[in-house]
Amino acid sequence: MKRISETRKDYIANIRCDILEELFQLVKQKGYKDLSRYQYLEEVRQAYDEVYIKRVYKTPEKCQQYSNLKEAMKKDDGKTEEGNLMVRMAKEEDLPLLLEYEKKKSEKQYSEEVLEVCAKDYYTNTASLYCIIFHNSDNRIIGYCGINNFYREYIDVAVEIIEEYRGYGYGYESLKKYFQMLHKYKWAEMKEVFIVIEPDNIRSQKLFAKLGAQFERLDWYDLPPEKAEEYERSHLDLIDKDLECLASKLCVEPRCLLSKVLVYKVNLIQCSECAEG
Repeated sequence: MKRISETRKDYIANIRCDILEELFQLVKQKGYKDLSRYQYLEEVRQAYDEVYIKRVYKTPEKCQQYSNLKEAMKKDDGKTEEGNLMVRMAKEEDLPLLLEYEKKKSEKQYSEEVLEVCAKDYYTNTASLYCIIFHNSDNRIIGYCGINNFYREYIDVAVEIIEEYRGYGYGYESLKKYFQMLHKYKWAEMKEVFIVIEPDNIRSQKLFAKLGAQFERLDWYDLPPEKAEEYERSHLDLIDKDLECLASKLCVEPRCLLSKVLVYKVNLIQCSECAEG
């Protein structure tokens, strides 16, 4: 059975990529002759992108902070203390490996144009601070970690490891290195970060607990509220004893956890000290 994290990500990714795919096909086949359809699709795509951005605080001061931190992190060699991984900012020359990574992640077959947009996002995105994770044994991209959007009302950090490399502590090793970089380059404004975790991802909950994370609240995160009920209704089969137990602890209906994520707060200074220790 698929986990909630996989089904919800697929649900959102498919909506977004299907719209993007149709946009590309429309331009390729008809140019801009069917302008009303193109404009409609573009508006829908932008609306879904807004789900990822939420409230934006893009002041000149914030832009400068982002630029300074990104440039500093680009200079880091990315080597982890354990030596299994390299965690560094993505570069344009990584595109072939990023395309391979995106193909492996996606269950649906998308066109090269769509996959290239997704792959380039790792180094062209002007709001995120992503690092890609390489396994040193074969120089293969096995995941990514980092800040999703620097300009949100709150900062949140994501980590993803492809399935065949899970269970080896690489998520912890990657985040430990990432937090060390943030601490090393002394971004004084970042005193705490908010981590988004799927309700059924027990492994990640334990991982961030190891890094000192504390549960803060439930959030919609990447699923538009108007789509939540539809998603819950079509995925009730994902509710198991673990989810029921968590729902009981949080005093919510189990089905609510299908459409929401857990938000944990981490004190960056304490976390970095823990990592260095």
